[in-house]
Amino acid sequence: MAGQRTAGYKNMSCIVRTLDWLTPTEEERAMGLPDGWTAFGHDGQPVSTRARQKTLGNSIALPCTEYIMAGVKEELEG
Repeated sequence: MAGQRTAGYKNMSCIVRTLDWLTPTEEERAMGLPDGWTAFGHDGQPVSTRARQKTLGNSIALPCTEYIMAGVKEELEG
């Protein structure tokens, strides 16, 4: 079946027909970052889409981190 993927399983009953990737902008929004946060490198040159996705995939979500750190602060202050 052309265009269908079975994720490497020979007897897989559920076949994935399409796979939609998030755009870097959608990933930035999901991570709590402003749009275009990863668009340019430290040298001011544009960054490829794949490099942006890799960077965002290796980062942590800011809203989640802020929530956890607020709890840590609360516990330390008593």
